[in-house]
Amino acid sequence: MKQLLLKTLACAAVLLPLSEAHAANFPKGTTFTRTVTEKVSSKTVGFKVFKKVPVPAGIPNFKVGQKVKFVIGPKGQLQIKKNGVSIPFKSDGGSANVYVVPPSRTKPSGDIGEVFKDSTGKPTSVALSFFKSKVSGYTATTNTVVYTLE
Repeated sequence: MKQLLLKTLACAAVLLPLSEAHAANFPKGTTFTRTVTEKVSSKTVGFKVFKKVPVPAGIPNFKVGQKVKFVIGPKGQLQIKKNGVSIPFKSDGGSANVYVVPPSRTKPSGDIGEVFKDSTGKPTSVALSFFKSKVSGYTATTNTVVYTLE
C-alpha cells in the first residue's frame, strides 16, 4: 500500500508543474503585432443573414493588411489600446489563450479573443470576434465581425 501511495505522489509531483505551465496567461506588458489577413462582417435580422455589411459603430473596423498592436494589460487582459479594446483573460487552452467579455444586460453578446501559441508559448496568430445585438419588437438583430490576424 505504501508503494502505491509513493508512486501516486511521485506521478502527481511530475504532472503538477506541467499542468501549472498550461494554466497561465502571457506575462503582463507582453506586446506583439499581427497583420489582419481576413475580415468577415455579417448581420442577422430575424432569420435573414446579410453578408459583407459595414462594420457598425462600437466595433473596431480594421482593414485587411492593417497591422494591429496587442498588449497584455495589468490585469492580464488582451488590449488594443489604439481602439480602446480590452478583453479579460478567461483561460489557457494549451495551444491558445482565450479572452472573453461575458454577455451582460448592457451587452447581450460578449466579445471573444483567441491568441494562438507555438510550442514555446509565443503568440503566433489572433482571432477576434465582436458582436453587437439589439431587439426591436419581436425581431433580433445581431452584427458579427470576425478578424483573423497572422
